[in-house]
Parts: sequence; structure tokens; C-alpha cells
Amino acid sequence: MQIFHTQCYFHYIDSNSNEATGGSNNGILQLERKVHRPLVFVHDVGKLSTFFRGMNDKELFMNIVALGILIITIIVNICIQAAIGYGLAFAMANISLSIFLLLCPFWVAFIVPASRRVLEHQYRELHQSDIKNCYQINFSSTELVHHVKKYWVMAETGNPQFVLACSPFCSASGLICSFGVICSILQFLYQSRYPSFFLDGNSDYRWSINVIQTTQSIGILVGSIAPVLRSITLVNYFNLSYLWSINRINMFRVEKHWTQRLREWKCIHVTSNIPGRHLKKVLNHVKNMILNFCITLQVTLVVVCKAICFVPTCIILLFYCFCHFCISLLKRFGKDSSASDNDLRLEIEEYIGYVLQIEDEAKLTNRTLRNMLRSITKLLHKSEKEQPRNLLKLLERSTGFSGVVEFDNDQVPPLYPDETHNCWSLVAITLTVIALALPNIENSRVKGLLASINEGLQFVRHIEETLNVNSELVKARKTGRRIWTEVEVYYSWLEIDLQNKAFKGKSSEKILRWLGDEAVKIVIEFKRSKKRSVDDSLHKVIAAGSMYRISQTILLHCNEQESWPTDVELFEWISTIVADLFWACFTNLPRVITQKCHHDAIEKRGESIRTAAQLLGKSKRILNILEQRQLPDLDQESMAYIDKWQAIPKSQIPNGCASPTPSSSSNESLIVTIMQISQTILFHCNQQENWPADEELFEWISTIIADLLCACFTNLPRVITLRCHDDAMEKRGESIRTAAQLLGKSKRILSFLEERQLPDSDQESMAYIDKWQTLPKSQIPNGCASLTTSSSSNESLIVTIV
Repeated sequence: MQIFHTQCYFHYIDSNSNEATGGSNNGILQLERKVHRPLVFVHDVGKLSTFFRGMNDKELFMNIVALGILIITIIVNICIQAAIGYGLAFAMANISLSIFLLLCPFWVAFIVPASRRVLEHQYRELHQSDIKNCYQINFSSTELVHHVKKYWVMAETGNPQFVLACSPFCSASGLICSFGVICSILQFLYQSRYPSFFLDGNSDYRWSINVIQTTQSIGILVGSIAPVLRSITLVNYFNLSYLWSINRINMFRVEKHWTQRLREWKCIHVTSNIPGRHLKKVLNHVKNMILNFCITLQVTLVVVCKAICFVPTCIILLFYCFCHFCISLLKRFGKDSSASDNDLRLEIEEYIGYVLQIEDEAKLTNRTLRNMLRSITKLLHKSEKEQPRNLLKLLERSTGFSGVVEFDNDQVPPLYPDETHNCWSLVAITLTVIALALPNIENSRVKGLLASINEGLQFVRHIEETLNVNSELVKARKTGRRIWTEVEVYYSWLEIDLQNKAFKGKSSEKILRWLGDEAVKIVIEFKRSKKRSVDDSLHKVIAAGSMYRISQTILLHCNEQESWPTDVELFEWISTIVADLFWACFTNLPRVITQKCHHDAIEKRGESIRTAAQLLGKSKRILNILEQRQLPDLDQESMAYIDKWQAIPKSQIPNGCASPTPSSSSNESLIVTIMQISQTILFHCNQQENWPADEELFEWISTIIADLLCACFTNLPRVITLRCHDDAMEKRGESIRTAAQLLGKSKRILSFLEERQLPDSDQESMAYIDKWQTLPKSQIPNGCASLTTSSSSNESLIVTIV
């Protein structure tokens, strides 16, 4: 605030010095300077709106006093200049315009905090009603996208900057800036046609005066673009309802929130050390008099702003009403609305209830809300294209969550009694360090693992920063971040080279024992050291404790096997453990995305929701896989901590969903199906008088397949109809395109089916082959001509397949 005060003051001093040396015979130049001074200052005043939005009462009062001192100084300066040589009429106009522009920051200082309080109350009410639905884990990306968009609409419409942009102050400043643009254009035209009037040779600045005036004109022109466009498009923000139009035109209607903060200050009793009841009474009366004057001034400023905007507002309202009438006629006599327009209308109706507004009559237009939703949708689509491919390859190794309990064994004692709790990132990094230290591993495998871990840690850090706020877990998280930088860049752990040539001749067992011994040495050195409070040493001890337990656990696991695994097998086993660890950690993603959509600080909500949208877009495929997995019996709070996962008995941890490769159960069912069909074919051939020839058997099986497909294709109309509808709004267009392609390709098939007689069965039953099999063979119609030239083409043969 002090910097702004100084900048404005020196700006006026510079303007005065230019006038003092410009000569008395340069009337046009003086006129231009007199007009430019307040117009240049209005752009500086506009910057104040961002300073007041986050202030409390004490800060607001101190800054208003500082601003008042500045205003008094500049007004006195203008009055002195008017008394020296300006005309009285022009001096009064100049002073009035300057006073109005200088008092506008007072207007902003009171409206922003009051508006913020109203919007914050509405936001908390919507947040409290929405938080009741967030107690259950929901991996549905569609629901999470809906949640992100809801909070994005609340954050955008609840931003004080948006409220200020929709206020009469911005409209008035835009019109004043328009006046400045006109003056700048006229000055440029005069300067081009009569250069002698602008350079008389009496000034010490000489030619630099033209440069100064041109620079000021360009500055006003460029700085006026945004306010002018904002004042023009302000009407387009809101629906042209009758009440809203009347309120905009009624310049003497001053809403309560303009003076709410001042009225609240009147109700506050002034505490002071002044003795005596009468003195305190006088002080209270003086305070109320000052506040009453401020309230009157505030109301006056609002009325003046509305009066300035009266005529332009009426013109713009008439123009938009005419446009609205023309559009309505085109819609009435034009074509019906398309599917995309209907989807857009449904989406807007879905989110219109989450718009925050101060005035109930001021309803946002569909266009404004659509632009808000389009910006967050674009961010979601952009993030979806940035899928973590290396991480997904690593996650394909996992089929469950068993690795969460396998990396740590209770038989391994802690190195020191006050050992820090584990966190997700530290365990994953420690396992990666051990994998890098293993010998005889191809470089491509190592680079692939590092790339996968790097992508996975980006998600893990969001989860830990949001949910793991315990002080011990924060220390472990910071330790993991320090170690990972060293591992990723230098392939080292606590200044120990993991790919040292000395390791090449050693076995994986010796390397694991050596890593455990190094961890023990670090802890012993820390205990002997007198500087235990050193932050670097503490991080080394935390990393050493994690390395010791995990390396010893891996040694126990390998010793329990019939034979010691090879280096590649051990590397793959560690990679699978990390994948299981990541899956368990990623079960917290829906909760993290939901919590990131909410932020107590109003200034940080927009950025927090953008982070949640990016996290949702990148993790969409991960969430789709987790939606199909069976989760352990853990509550939401416990799932955020790795220690809670370790406390689950291994027998109670589900194996998850099917592996990317075919499972043994699916293979068994496939074998059973093949055996049943082959036995049915044998039974059919044995019933014939003579065993059919190979070509006859081939033709008979082809006919069976043709009849099977015909029976299946009877469901095509229902499928095409269902494809035309999708619950996910973003997928409706693509789903309808698929339905259109399917209809085009199956047109001839549907024509054949239209001529066939169908069995007496409902639509639901026709979708299942088992329902067809239960039909008696005598009740299955023979149909009409087949798609092929075979004479025995009818659906009755479908019973023969089993």
C-alpha cells in the first residue's frame, strides 16, 4: 500500500513539473494534460481492488487511513493548480472527476469484504450439504468429474474478482476509460495535424514532451481495453429477467451489502482507556458521525456510478433484448435442437444450483456458465492425454494388495526404540534402492523401474500431503523426497553408489546384508554424535531404519524359499511388491481428489480445483481398474496409512481383480466349454446313419454358427437404441456415433431379420443364449430365407450347440 501511495504521489509531481515548464501559450497541450491526469490515475486506482479482498477489519481500517492521506494530498495539489492558472469551470470539472476516481477505492474497500462474507456463507452451506455424500469410497470417474465441476462453479462465481467485475463500479470505470480513449484519439489527431502547437521550444524538455504525451496516450488506450469490454459484456453475464433489468435501471436503489460493513462497525463498541462515562459517550457519538458520513458517501458513490451507467445500460439492454427476440424467432422457425444442444442444456441445469450470487435476481446466463464448465472440461481432457504409461506397466504386475504386508516382517527388530512410522513414499523408494543395487540386471529394466516409480511418486505425494499430516509421517515424507533426488539423479543412497564396480562380483544376498550393515553403522554414528538435533542426521537415521527392516525382511523371505532366487527373479519380486504398494496407496485417490476440491482460503480454491482436475484426468485409468477390485475391510481413515494396512492379516487381504493375463479359472471354464461342444458334436454324428464326411461336418458346423449369429443379431435394435443414450455427458456424442456406425453396417442384416418370424420370448430373455436353449425345439420358428444359401438355416439349430 505504501509503495502504491508513493508511486501515485510521484506520478502527480511529474505531471506538475511538465506543466510548469510547458509554456503558457500551449492551450491544447494544457487541456490534454488536465484531462489525462485523472484518466491515467484511474488505471492505478483499479489495481487497489486486489489488495482489499483478503483483509480483516484492522488491516482494512489502516489501509483506508493511508489511502485517505493520499487522497487529501492529491486533492489539495489539484486545488492549488486550479487556483494558479486554470479556468474555474474546467478546474471544478477536473477536481470533481479526480475526487470521484480517488474515492472509488473506498467503495471497493467496503464492497469486497461484505460480498466475500455473503459468498462464503453460501459456499459453506453447499459444501456442508455435499460433504454428507463423501463418506463412502467411490472410484467412479464420472462421479468425481461431477464433483470437480460442482466446486469449480462455486469457486468461479464465489471469487471476489468476479463479483467486482459485475459491479456498477467496473461499468462506470469502463465508461470513464472510454472517455479517456476518445481524448487520446483526438490528441493524436491534433498532434499529427498541428505539431507546432505541441512543440513551442519554450520548454526545457523540448521534444521529449511529445514522447511523454504519446506514451501516456498509448498507456490509456491499452489500459482501457479490458474495462471497456467488461462494461459492454457485463449485461451478457446475467439473464435478462424483469427484476434484474429494473434493478439495473433504478439508479436510486442501493442494495444492503454496499453498506453492510460500515453498519456493522457502528454496532461495535469502542473500547478505550479514557476514563469517565461522558468522554466515552462523546467518543462513541463522534465515531457514529464519521461512519454515518461514510455511509452517506458510499450511497452517493453507488448512485453516481449507476447514474453514469444509466444511458449505456438502457441502450445495451435494448440491444440484447432485440438479439434475444431474433434468436427466439430463429429457434421457433428453425430446426429442432440437436442432441449436443440438449446435452449442454442438461449439463447447465445440473450445475446451475451451485452458482453463488449476492443478488437473487441476478441469474447467470447459460453462456457464462457454459464457458466456466468448458474451461475445466478442457483441463480434464488435457490431463487424460497425460496418462502415466510407465506406471501402468508396473501396475500390471500386481493382482492384489498382498505386497503391503510382505515388505516388512515383525521378526525384524527396530534399530532404535523411537523409530519413525513408515510412509508410502519412503517404503517405495527404499525398495527401489534395493532393486537398483542388485547385480546382473539389464539397464533397460532399471530405467523402466525408475520411470515408473517417478510417475507413481507424483500421485503418492498428493495423497501424503493431503492425508498424512502427522508430524512423524511428515518427517518420513521429507526424508523420502531427499533420498529420491539422490537416487534418481546419481543412482546413490546416502552418498553410497548403488552401481559400484565393487558390487559386480557379489551375490544379491551379500548386497542385501551389506545394505543392512550400512544402515546399522549410520544409526550407531548418530547415537554417538552429540549433534542429534541436526536435521540432516535425522533424515539419514530415518532412511537407515527403513532400509534395515526392509532389507532384512527380504533376506528372510529369500531364505524361506527352496532355493535362493536369481537376481532377475528377485528384481521382479521387488517390482511386484512396489506395484501392490502403489495400488493400496491409490485407493485413497477419490478421497484426495474430493478434499482438494475444497479449500478454506477463497484465493486458493481455483488453483486447488485445477490440481484436483489434473490428478483426476491422469488417474482415470487407475480408478477404472480399482473400481473392479475388491478392497479389504478398512475404513477411509485407516486406508490412508500404510501401518494400518500392515496390521491386516494376510489371509484377509483380497487378491484383487483378474490379472492382465488369463487366470486359471477362466482357462478351466474355456476347457469345459470346448469339451461340452465337442461331445455334443460327437453325439449328433453318432445319431446319423453314416458318419458324415469332413466337408459335410464342416458345412454343418458353419450352419450352426450362422444360426447362432442370427439369434444374437435379434438384439441389434435394442443395442442401437441403448447406445444412443449414455449417463456420462462427455461420452454421449461418441456413443451415438458408435450406434450410427453399427446401424449402417447392420442395415442388410436387419432387413433379413424383419422378414423372419421370432420365437415367443421377451426382449430381456433374447439377450441370453441360455434362455434360447430353454425353448422347446418345436416352438422355435423355422424363419424364412437364410443369409446364406444353406437350406437348413433357422434358429432351431441353436439347441444343438449344447
